[in-house]
Amino acid sequence: MIASAAQAAGLAVSGLDQTGLSQKAGAVVSHLLLSPKGPGGGEGAPTVGAEGADLYLSGDILQAAAAKHLATVHPGRTLAVVDVAVTPTAAMLQRDVAAPDEAVMRAAVAERVGADRALFLDSKRIAEQVFANQLLANIVLLGAAFQAGGLPLPLAELEKAMGRTGKVAADNRAAFAWGRWAAHDLAAVEAALATTAAPAAEASTPSIFDPSAGAVETAGPLVAAAGLPVDLPGELRELLTRRVAQAVDYQSAARARKFLGLVASAAARDDAANGWALTRAVAESWFKLLTYKDEYEVARLHLLADHDATAAELGIEGPYKVTYHLHPPTLRRMGLKHKLPASRPYAIAFHGLRAARRLRGTPLDLWGLDPDRRHERALIKEYEGLVTAALADGRDYAGLVVLAESAQEIKGYGPIKEAAIERWRARVAQLAPGTAGRST
Repeated sequence: MIASAAQAAGLAVSGLDQTGLSQKAGAVVSHLLLSPKGPGGGEGAPTVGAEGADLYLSGDILQAAAAKHLATVHPGRTLAVVDVAVTPTAAMLQRDVAAPDEAVMRAAVAERVGADRALFLDSKRIAEQVFANQLLANIVLLGAAFQAGGLPLPLAELEKAMGRTGKVAADNRAAFAWGRWAAHDLAAVEAALATTAAPAAEASTPSIFDPSAGAVETAGPLVAAAGLPVDLPGELRELLTRRVAQAVDYQSAARARKFLGLVASAAARDDAANGWALTRAVAESWFKLLTYKDEYEVARLHLLADHDATAAELGIEGPYKVTYHLHPPTLRRMGLKHKLPASRPYAIAFHGLRAARRLRGTPLDLWGLDPDRRHERALIKEYEGLVTAALADGRDYAGLVVLAESAQEIKGYGPIKEAAIERWRARVAQLAPGTAGRST
């Protein structure tokens, strides 16, 4: 919409949309550069460089407060317009990690751009309560940015661009107006929302990390037969059931039983007086190690992505093409320095890999021959042996929790993950002398 208005206004437009499935379930970072037409106009990289942003527009305060994005801000020049809502990351969805405090995130943005250059509003609330359509939150933000002086485009051209959006044109114009109003008088908007009846709540959008209905049905009996303490809190039992179902989807019921075995051993040493901290620590670390992201899992997750919803969020109407950019470890080791883009060939391969995921860890697992996969399987054996030995040697409770949590420090892929594993092993050698070892 901005690009359309800018082109009509005689400006050169370039940009790039980036999506990151591994970071978030479809998060989008868009770079848009507007410049005068003519010699030098529109030239250069399609991305915004360090301190190169004039307008910093974000529908997710968590991402807005991230240092890698704030690096594009020029203090004292950039205008930041940010939605205070948080879109959960993969870690939040999979491991129930809480989001940072909103005040801390606001401060990070305001300190970078300058307190008088930051505008925070709940655009998703406006979109949902007024229009019953969360996708209009982006248009609310655009309206706020225009009113605050962050969009150097004629209002007439923006109105025309919104008029070209088909059946949603009227809603787009109204959402834009609400955004302008919020930037002008946020207190008045809050008062209006307080008297506006909220529409019927819509079903929450499913996440690619949500277990399938079949896996949930399988998980119930597995958890019931695991011998967990009867006084285990309901919310913790629900978390374990979710993890078991996710393990079933990841590979099989056998994988889920393996997960439950070590968790049940930890729970036998735990109790309510300690807040079940040991059980939680083992459950999260063990689940993370057991469900490492290999070729099978990447394929499965890609097939769960809702590209239609992403296209709608980007304002794409009509046919579109999905191109995947992947950098398989095997090709990386053969010297390939960049990601390979492809569309249909990858989609076909994803279906084959998802169907073959039960071969993971067996003699027929050709992908398992890769050094990265061998490291990940070895790590599973190490952690299981480490925790089993620690539970049996009479170690104090606090020490057990620290040891169980330690695997959460292992992150990344390829060389980054290898280095993290070595750091973890060094730490374990200090926490549990004599118990750390290397499996092959």
